[in-house]
Amino acid sequence: MWKDDVRRIPKASFAKICECRPETEELFSEVGTAMYSVARLRYGYSVVPECASGFYPVNEPIAKEEVDSVHRFMQNNQILPENTRLLKTTSEFGPNSVSYEFRLASAEPGWKPTLQSDSRLDLPGENETQKQMISSVIDCFTTGNHEQFKEAQKHWVQDHSPSVETVIGFIEIYQDSHGIWGSWEGIVAVGNKEQSRKFGEPVKRYSEFLVSLPWNANEAQGKTGAFEVSEFVKPDFTSLDTLGFTKSESPAGLNLPNLTIE
Repeated sequence: MWKDDVRRIPKASFAKICECRPETEELFSEVGTAMYSVARLRYGYSVVPECASGFYPVNEPIAKEEVDSVHRFMQNNQILPENTRLLKTTSEFGPNSVSYEFRLASAEPGWKPTLQSDSRLDLPGENETQKQMISSVIDCFTTGNHEQFKEAQKHWVQDHSPSVETVIGFIEIYQDSHGIWGSWEGIVAVGNKEQSRKFGEPVKRYSEFLVSLPWNANEAQGKTGAFEVSEFVKPDFTSLDTLGFTKSESPAGLNLPNLTIE
């Protein structure tokens, strides 16, 4: 558990609240210590006996320096890591030699029932942008090429205020100790037009709010400071009602896209 995940309410105060019922008091006695632990005993590199991670399936212990080397190899060969996992094994060349194997998601035929449209003529979608996005997602899932997920995100950004919103793939990298392997998640939601209208009002006034931030010293001239981009691009804000949200980590939410799109 990471330090940032520790509850902001003090442990003693939380324990006091849990004393209101015998059931909650008993539950807190079982999990309270783990909830407030700041030691990295959950996720990490398996060369440390107390650490483990599903991003590095346990076979041979792996260290940070090894992951650094493998990541450099992936970068040099233009292999994106988000939808892969790294397995270290003893090499066939001897007990002192090791091999590193990439486990690539979405490259097995098990996806075929889901990805039935080979012709791409009957893709769902309200417009051509949505169909291009879905087509890129299918390419990602059938080939394992994560570049196609990025292409899907480019189309997704261009699809303003759709009736139904969906994103699926290996996205956030927060759980990985190295910060490169992604966690699986998918969401389907519908737009809430009334809420979007209300929350959209502050978005319309973005220029007014930006210059009033404490680090923008040139508020009188209406200019932003060094911590802001020279040209702010107003986001397309939509309030969503979630129909389904599946994640391999804690379902805190989505902030997309995770790449710079010009």
